Amino acid sequence: MRTLSLNGLQPEVRTLVKNGLADGLPRALPLGEPLAQARESLLKLSAETVGEGPPASHQDAQGLLAGLWLLFDFMPESHAISQELHTAEGSYWHAILHRREPDASNARYWFGRVGEHVLFAELNRDAREIAELHPQADLKGLADQKAWDPDEFVARCTRPAQGATLDALLALQQREWALLFDYNLSRAFPSANR
Repeated sequence: MRTLSLNGLQPEVRTLVKNGLADGLPRALPLGEPLAQARESLLKLSAETVGEGPPASHQDAQGLLAGLWLLFDFMPESHAISQELHTAEGSYWHAILHRREPDASNARYWFGRVGEHVLFAELNRDAREIAELHPQADLKGLADQKAWDPDEFVARCTRPAQGATLDALLALQQREWALLFDYNLSRAFPSANR
């Protein structure tokens, strides 16, 4: 799996993301209790202040905000942003949020609006790697598919899982978050040294 860059983000935002990912966020497949200690930092952010300069794409900068709120389990704030983003990435953040709600039918609806996203190929490869790292996990139907099927991931994340299977699904959910966040970042601040 490729290493993701956080270049282009304000230093405080980079630290917030690094700490969140280092803490294993999101820690559960469904939304948990929002991490109150992140709220003050998140409230200070806007599309204009999330990066080290003005964004090349306001919508992608908004996508970063939707992702940040979601990383720390703030559903209303993330939802308010993602539902106003009329892009594939806005629909993607919206779909992840509803999958974590968990509201499988709403998540599937929003994944239908995403269409065939460029990230799906990489996510499919990463699912195979995660399956290899978790040999005891039951990822049949996810790790052996020819193309990424977000509906199958919705089904797996919205039904009970335990042990190695839960660990693998969490790792895959975290990877999906990181890939989408990185995609928005690369489009919001393309001139950053990536």
